[in-house]
Amino acid sequence: LRARAEALAHTDAAAAAAVEARLARLLASDGSVGTLADTLERTADARRFRGLDDQYDAAGLLPPVFLGGAFVGVTSGLGRVRPGMALGATADPVRVSVASRSRPTGAPSGLASALRRLPSASGAQVAIEKYTMPGEAPRYVAYLAGSRSMSLRTAGGTEPWDMKSNIELYTGGRSASYQATLDALAAAGARPGDRVDVVAHSQGGMIAAHLAMESPFAVTTQITAGSPVEPTLSADHTLVQLRHTDDVVSALAAGGAREGTGSADSFTASRVGDPDAGRQDLALETHSLENYMETAAMVDASADPRAEALDAYWADLDRAVTVDRTEYRAERVLPDP
Repeated sequence: LRARAEALAHTDAAAAAAVEARLARLLASDGSVGTLADTLERTADARRFRGLDDQYDAAGLLPPVFLGGAFVGVTSGLGRVRPGMALGATADPVRVSVASRSRPTGAPSGLASALRRLPSASGAQVAIEKYTMPGEAPRYVAYLAGSRSMSLRTAGGTEPWDMKSNIELYTGGRSASYQATLDALAAAGARPGDRVDVVAHSQGGMIAAHLAMESPFAVTTQITAGSPVEPTLSADHTLVQLRHTDDVVSALAAGGAREGTGSADSFTASRVGDPDAGRQDLALETHSLENYMETAAMVDASADPRAEALDAYWADLDRAVTVDRTEYRAERVLPDP
């Protein structure tokens, strides 16, 4: 009831008040219920960041760094993209070109298979697959890579998937990477109103959130791994999130929404991605796409009904007569020196 009241408060004040009145009656009937709920919430809160402070120690210097993501996410509130939080300002100019074209034999067979389709070669950051459906309008799936550069020194250079775009997206700015994604979709033939689903890692998850919440496309399903944010979606959007509780980047989302988001088929699958403390923690191994692919494979093998419900989504996509895949390379256009 607490979670429901919190969710309704954003959209329906009268309905939220009715739920709060019901909650008050429940608490008045049995005082122990509130105490039990408090305990369960504290346990859930602690689980959100399990393993985050239990990584490579370096004489106590690094745990505060790893915990920094959770601190920023919890205190700033920027990890939740709420209704009306549209990206502001104007993006840096970008140039988008075709890196490669191919024709896959069908749709992905599961979450791990979908993550394997994220662009990795030819310097591409975006891949768009056009699904020609029998007797229906074409559908598109956008595959959005994570950050290509984590250097602050080169931020704002020709690479749009960089720290400048990370900071802009997280703080509500319109990034070059977001603009490049819109340009790639247009180049692939997607038009306003077309169905565009999204598979994304890391920075790509922030782009996916705003594609669903403010773009002209009909995003009904998005799958994210290690996203620094969580969108606020309506009941006709399905959101599948993979999160590692020891991932400092994912921790920027502050553990997500207690009240949930999206359709009843939406879910978050989480685990400690890298339980062994070691120097690999310095490279954010638990945030790597390969590590999230392992988590995706675990979800694919799960008997959880929500995980099994995804099979119908892949099967529906696999009805396509043809699948045309184009990978795009984007570059930020810099002013002349």
